[in-house]
Formats: sequence, structure tokens, C-alpha cells
Amino acid sequence: MRDVDEGHAWLCLIGAIGAQFLNGAMTYGSGIIHVGLLDYFKEDVAKTALIGSLFANILCLLGPLASIAINLTSCRVSIMIGSSLIIIGFCASFFAKNLNVLLVTYGIIAGTGFSFTVTTSIVILGYAFEKYRGATVGLSMAFAGAGMFVCGPLIQSLIDHYSVLGAFLLLGGIASNFFVCGALMKPSGLEEWHKYFLKQNKQNTGASSILKRFLHFGVFKNISFVFILLGAIFVGLPYSLVLLHLPNYSVTEGYSHEDGAFLMAMIGLGSTVNRILVGIASGDGGLDVLLLYFGSLGLTGASTLIFPLFSGYYIGQCIYAFIFGLYSGAFCALTNPICFEMFLYLRCILYISSTLTLMATINKPNIPTNLTQNGNISLSIDSNVGESAAPAMQGSGFLRGSGFFRGSGLMTAPEIFGGSISLRGSGFLSLSQFSDSKDNIRQAKVVEITPLTE
Repeated sequence: MRDVDEGHAWLCLIGAIGAQFLNGAMTYGSGIIHVGLLDYFKEDVAKTALIGSLFANILCLLGPLASIAINLTSCRVSIMIGSSLIIIGFCASFFAKNLNVLLVTYGIIAGTGFSFTVTTSIVILGYAFEKYRGATVGLSMAFAGAGMFVCGPLIQSLIDHYSVLGAFLLLGGIASNFFVCGALMKPSGLEEWHKYFLKQNKQNTGASSILKRFLHFGVFKNISFVFILLGAIFVGLPYSLVLLHLPNYSVTEGYSHEDGAFLMAMIGLGSTVNRILVGIASGDGGLDVLLLYFGSLGLTGASTLIFPLFSGYYIGQCIYAFIFGLYSGAFCALTNPICFEMFLYLRCILYISSTLTLMATINKPNIPTNLTQNGNISLSIDSNVGESAAPAMQGSGFLRGSGFFRGSGLMTAPEIFGGSISLRGSGFLSLSQFSDSKDNIRQAKVVEITPLTE
């Protein structure tokens, strides 16, 4: 396609980098905000921690909602919706008189907004790039680590000068920069084609049809996917606990609030280094992403296991924070390639555990990407199509060779060619696999793709 891997795609990358930097600076600062809330409201640790926990869980769990919003509108609109929610949530938090209000404004409203910005800033790169997709995703994730690096000193400085509630108001102003990032995310021809393809199925107006179209529950039949999902649940517990409670732990050990906030900067520094190295190591011809996951998570667990031996010394806390960031950065950096391979809406499984991730290599099916090897395919073609759809279809190959369907369990050969399932409106098949004539492709749109009966 004319606008994939070139042209405006690079502006989309700039927007994604800016959004990831803002995401890293704000979402990973929850531990510093937790300390500020403890000092300001003087409530017990458990009740105060509930706010940060709700924020983190809403952020991760509502990834599918963000994906639906992207399908219904666009990446540009989705990230602006998220930005609006963040601004509303943070600014409303400035007027909070108790923790119950913050549960709604910071925990739910702002958390929902970040679920949109985090998901969209990754999905846009899947639409804008094909050849450089892995490199661009790795680069943007590295800037999320850079955001983590600056979040400690930045948020602590805001709290020191304006109180934790004043910091919320200023962070809401900073979040307005998401609008600038979203403005750069012009829909590509591929994204427009995907939306056009989905609109062809408006006759399927039933609630069950709509749900099946956006949430592909058939992926749960894949054993590999289930193992990864279970692993995500288990690793999310310790990972979130470290980010939320490590700064406060340093303060309770007698060190200053600035010292506690600096630990987040050390995590961010290690995470930035890790994401760059992992992006290089997992590129074409590199190491297997699941193997990198297993090794990184195992080392993260080992460093946490021995942390009590030197946790009473601040230098030991700094070393642990750097090591934790160095190896835990693989969670986010490698989640995206695995999600592409498993066809999972991003951020549903943000965190992956080492043991169960290793088990994900068991019973991994080998699905051929060239569907014509398994049988005949019938294409119904409508020649009444405008020029706007042509760039998206010309030489697309969006998922060709990317491993998007390989091992996902989403489509298997018996399901495709057994006559029981229609691929109407899937939006993920490249016409370049079935025709060598660009002229025919430029004047056609796919109305339906159905398996032939014998």
C-alpha cells in the first residue's frame, strides 16, 4: 500500500512515541501518588492502596473496550476519547475531599482513559507499518520506559510544591498533549479498508453477532493462549505490588520521599535499556519471544526473592529497582509480538508469568498463512467501488508472514474449508494472495469470502 511503511506512517510513529512517553510517565507514577495520598489523607495503607490498584486494573482490563472503540471509530478518535477521560478524571480529583471520590475520579475515570491511550498507541503502529512494525513498536515502547524514568522526579516535585491534589490538576493539563499525539494519527489506507469491511456486515445487527465480530471468543480454544492468559494473571500481582508499594517501602525505612520517587526512575532506566535490547534480540532471525519472556521473568523473580537480604540499605533498593526494571521491561516489550501472534486485543494480558509462558510452547499448531494451499476459495467481487478503497487493498499483505494467525487457534483449516464458517467481513485477508492483477484489485471490493462445498 502507498501509505504503509512510508509517508504519513512516520507521523503516526511520532504520535505513538509521544503517547507512550506520556503513558509511562503517568501510569507508572501510581506508587508515588500512593505515598502522597497517604501523607495527605492520613488513611490506612490498605484503603489508600485500593485507589492505585483500581486504577491499574481498570487500565488493563478495559483494553477490549478500547479495541471496540477503535473498530467503531478510528485510532485518532479513540486516543482523543481517552485523553478527554484522563483530563476529566485528573481535574475532578483536584476537588476530591476523601478517598471515596478518588476511587471514581482517579481509579475509574482516569484509568479508563489510559486504557484507551495505551491500547491505541500500539494498535496504530499495526495499521501504519508492516515491514518495520516490530522495530517501530519496540521504539515506541522504549519511550514508555523513558516516561517511567522521568515520572519519579516529576510527580514528586509536583506533589512537593502543589500537594497531591494540585499534582492531579497539573497532570490533567499535561495529559492534554494526548490530543496532539492523536492528531498525528491519520487513518491509513489499511485502517480505512478495515472499517469499510466491517461496515459491510451491518445486516448482522443481532447483539450476539456484534459481540462475536469484535470479541473472538474462539481464541480460548487455543491451549497456548490459555496458558499465557493464566500466566498473565499470576505475574500481574507481584509486578503491580512492586510498582505501587516500593516507594512507600523506602519511606518507611527512613528515607526521604525524593529517595522513594527516585526508585521509580531507576526502574524506568532499567526498563528503557531492556526494551531496546529485547527489541533487537526478538527481531527477524532473533530469539524466540516466548523464550525471552521465560528468561526475563525468571530473573525478575530471582532478584525479588533475594531482595530482603539487602532491602534495608538504600543502595540495595536502587540496585534492585534497576534490575527489576531491566528484566521486567520485557513484559511490555514482548507482549505486543505475542499478542500479534495470538490475535488478542492488546492489554488484556499485560503481564505474563515465566512458568506458564514456557508452557505456552506446548501443542502450538502450525497454521499455514497461504490459505490456497488447503483448498479452493470463492470470492464475490463488486466492481462498484470508489478509488478510496484501492490503496488499502493494493498489495496489502497486512498479516502475510507476520505470524498473526500462526498458532492463534483463531482459524484452523477444518473450520475454514469445512463449510461451516463464513469469513464474511473479517477484514484481515490480503487480496494480493489471490490475484496478481493490481488493476483488478484497484477496482474491486470484497463483499464475501466463503468456503466452497465439494
